[in-house]
Order: sequence, then C-alpha cells, then structure tokens
Amino acid sequence: MTISEGSLASADEVLNNCVGTPFRNYAQSLYNQALIGFNSKLNVATGVPNLKNIKYDCMLTDTATQKGGFQYDSTDKLYKYLDYYVIVEATSLSGAFTDYNTVVEEFDTGKWIIYSTTGTSRDNVLKALFYGSDGSNPRILNFTAITSLKSSDADDVGKRAYYFTASGSTVNADYIGTFADTSTNTNLFWFASVTVTAGGGRSTTFEMPNGTAVVTTGSGTVTGSGTQSNPATCALSHNNPGSGYMASGKGIVVCKGAVSWANPGVLWPSVANTDFYTTHSIPLFTQASDLDTEGIPTALIFQTTSLPTIKDCISTWNASIDSDNTLTVSISADGTNYEEVTDATIHRFTDTGTNLYVKFEIDRVDTTAVDKISEYAILYNITGETA
Repeated sequence: MTISEGSLASADEVLNNCVGTPFRNYAQSLYNQALIGFNSKLNVATGVPNLKNIKYDCMLTDTATQKGGFQYDSTDKLYKYLDYYVIVEATSLSGAFTDYNTVVEEFDTGKWIIYSTTGTSRDNVLKALFYGSDGSNPRILNFTAITSLKSSDADDVGKRAYYFTASGSTVNADYIGTFADTSTNTNLFWFASVTVTAGGGRSTTFEMPNGTAVVTTGSGTVTGSGTQSNPATCALSHNNPGSGYMASGKGIVVCKGAVSWANPGVLWPSVANTDFYTTHSIPLFTQASDLDTEGIPTALIFQTTSLPTIKDCISTWNASIDSDNTLTVSISADGTNYEEVTDATIHRFTDTGTNLYVKFEIDRVDTTAVDKISEYAILYNITGETA
C-alpha cells in the first residue's frame, strides 16, 4: 500500500493489506493443520477449530460438485486437469466399466468421455478399451455403432488395436506379428500378460520386437506395458518345454497400419488375434479437440449452501498452473451469478445470496501441461454485514 503525503488510503486498500494478506498467510497454516490434524484441545477438546465466516477446503477427499475437465488425485489430495482422454461417439453404451480406474461419462447424447483417475492415463484407458479386465471383455465392444473414436494424444491418431493370444503345452514356439507400417508407427502402445503354470527353466515371453523380451515369466503370471516406435515385429514366445505345464500369453497393440500374424515352425496349439478395425468396425483414432470445443464444460466447482447472506469476501487458493495457461477464479454468492475474484483482495458481490460457490477455470494454451489445484479458503462478510 502506497500513500502519498496528504492522502488517505481507501477502505479497500486497508482491507487488502490489513486483512487480505494476513488471511492468505493464515490460510497456509490452516491447510497444514487440516492435513496433519488439528490440536485435540481446540474448541473444548472437540478437535474442531472455531472458524467463524471462513470456508476452506484442502481437498483431503473429493468434495467438488462439478469436475468438468478435472480429475481428483486421491494420492496427492488435489485436482488436476485431465492429461489424457478418449471420446467415443456411438449409438449406445451397455453398462459402465471401471477397469484400471477408468471413468466413463456421457456428456451429450451419444457422446462419452473416458479417462483414468490414477496411474498412467493412456495405458489405463487403452487397456480398458481393448483388453478389458482379462482380455475376454474389451470394453470398446460395450458401445454400439461407434462413429467416432477421438484421443487427446496425437500419438494415437491414425492407430487401430489388435488383441492376440496363444496357449498350450508345447515345445519352443513363436506367435509373431509383423507390422505393415515401420516408418510412421511411432509410440505404439503395447500391453501383454504371460503365464507359465510351473517353473523348471521354462519361460514365456512377450517380445517387442521379436527377439527382445519385454515381459517374461518362468512361473506364474507377469504383465507389462510400454511404447515402441516403428518395430518390424512382435511375438509371444515359449522356450525350454517340459512335461506337466501350461504356457500362455495375451495382450494388445495399438498401432499404425495392419499387423499380420503367423505361427511358424513348431506351433502353439492354440492361437488367435482380433483386429478391432476390420472385425468390429471400430474407427481409427482421430484427434480430439480441447474439452470446451468438444462440448464438455471445463470448470471445477465447490458448493456450500444455507449460509448467512454473503455480501463480500476475501479469497485465496493454491494452484500450480503452466506459464502458458491462465487460471480464472470466480465466486457466486447466490449460486447462479459468478463474479471473478482476485487472490487476497476484497470482493463486494453485485448479486448477494446464501449459497457460496467457488469455480476454477483454466484457459489452456499448453494442452500437455498437468495443471493442479490443491486448496482454497474464503473469509466472508468481513465488513460487518450479516454474520
């Protein structure tokens, strides 16, 4: 606050400097205390702090009333903008699926968005769609008459999916897939599960390319996933046969162009593959637009109702936003009309009310950034109005 000689500071300047800045600093302590647990002697040993006219959320649980474009991270206790999603346009969807922590939401008639709440999102979504829980139930087939399959990741554009499997008690054997495209097939995705029912030097492997084992087991089941650029081949292989065992492998590749499969030499007793593009008429991936363009409201909203009439507030928050992107925070006192606010600055509502809604929106120029929002706090009716 700068006051020239002979001048007086405005009431708002005084509030911003004498209330806004201290409240921002206090909020950091409040978040920390909420995270580690309040002192048990607070408020007559109830452990609950006496926070008159303060609303805060350090996001220990998923409390948002709207998460358009955001997902809750239960590990880090915060909300982050979706880093990967697939949009399916189809006639209908039969049943939901939650494999690999995937979420499926219909946001418009015949349009669904699919994303994962944990782990590596691209891996999880592609496994759910084309592998399902065990390979026998690819969730892409839960949709009827798919007309469009869009991905937010440019690496998926133009790609299709194959499912493959081989099994039996056999001598040395290979089930080999040969890729037709070995020049533009960058960052193809693969997932494999290999099994041997007994040890004794036997091994089953998934190889990418053929001859380079990336998933191996000598006993039991081992799974793995990854990416590869422009491989010539891949293979399910079994080595060092013996009696009294069974070997098997299965998985998916999401790749550019066709894959031809062969079971040369001494054969696996049972092999199969599915090309989702030709067998089930699943379209090739195209590029998804940003969520707003796709018609998905991209706002993170928190709601508190039945408060005294709210006429003003000072708000503060913690967020990690890429330098190319812009965060806008708006608050509604009546639950309908949102008014943009500035951190640690007094805001007097044009539309007063008893329902406090906080809305976070991000204008994303860098769509690869993982923008995060972790806490907010609001001090309302600080100028002596209804409390």
